[in-house]
Amino acid sequence: MFSFERSEAEDLELIPAGVRRKLDLARQKLSLAGWTRLPREARMALVAAGDPSFEALLREVSEAAGVALDPLGPAPAEWPWRAREAPEVLRGRLDAARWAGLDDETRYSLWKLCESRRPEAREQLAQALTEI
Repeated sequence: MFSFERSEAEDLELIPAGVRRKLDLARQKLSLAGWTRLPREARMALVAAGDPSFEALLREVSEAAGVALDPLGPAPAEWPWRAREAPEVLRGRLDAARWAGLDDETRYSLWKLCESRRPEAREQLAQALTEI
């Protein structure tokens, strides 16, 4: 987890990147409004859940809180953050070996920052690269 993500993970008002990754893998969309309607304990449990148990827990806590999940389309043949090489914008900074050595969550976060149009994303990407 990068330093700029810590406040998200601590207050749980926003969906942390690790949970967004698990939602993508589970092919489920959870709105921010739905996320904030989940009890804090449920949000903490989703953050801590491993990939194999995440989907069942997500369905359980969502149903208990009356929060709708929207299914996403079929999974891609290859997840973009799991590609052999880093996204093109990072290739001058991370070679294939370095990219491959990063854990799945770190690669997902970097990929999302590369894809983001938010104004703060470029600054966060630069910060993330100094942290790895």
